[in-house]
Amino acid sequence: KGEYLRRGLSNRLAVLGKQALLDKNITNIKKYLQLPKPKIFNKDVVKKWENIQNEQINNLITSMPDVNEIGIHNWVDIYNIRYRTANNNYPLQIRLDKIIPNLMPFIQPKVLNEVLNLPSAFRTKELVNRKMLNGFPRLKLFPLARYNTIIPFQYNKYTSVIWGKIMRNFLKESSKNTEIFLELNKDYLLSRFSDSNFINSALYNKKLIKDTVKGYYKGKNKNVDFLLWWMTFDQWHQLFH
Repeated sequence: KGEYLRRGLSNRLAVLGKQALLDKNITNIKKYLQLPKPKIFNKDVVKKWENIQNEQINNLITSMPDVNEIGIHNWVDIYNIRYRTANNNYPLQIRLDKIIPNLMPFIQPKVLNEVLNLPSAFRTKELVNRKMLNGFPRLKLFPLARYNTIIPFQYNKYTSVIWGKIMRNFLKESSKNTEIFLELNKDYLLSRFSDSNFINSALYNKKLIKDTVKGYYKGKNKNVDFLLWWMTFDQWHQLFH
């Protein structure tokens, strides 16, 4: 998690959501915590989850230091350390550790303590990263896998995003593979609509799912993300429900 060295996480929340955090406006804070996903769930389920989300955000704000005391950049970094890093990386870390013990040097408590004691402007300008790269030039030769492409390691957070968007326009192979994958699973996905656990499911927005999936295979839409998102969730739901 080298992002902590360069103030690279939750920038939307830090910049656009700053006033919402200062006002403790949960409705507006949610806008900068959510990621848009296909609407595969019915309205009642979504409403229940939103109520739980509101309660969790309120508890989060109550448990965190005051924004005015530590500053917005320190606040979002502490938020990410407490809640985001563990949720995003912990399950994968467990699986990797069963193969080979893995150490993430940049999230060790001693390192994080030193990082958070640096002025936020120092981190935002990526001065730590630049010093490391200048001290060890060979690091610049290692590419970074991100945004479904390869990015030169020395790029900063802004040029990384721009580079990733440019390169995705040239790399079409992954989208072709996705189309092949969905075509191979066509019979399975369409057959799900006649399964009793789909018909009786209290979770799904069944009409939207059926219309979108059938429409995709009839060539009426290209909503690949919707199909992949529903298929992924549906598989896990069947395994653990």
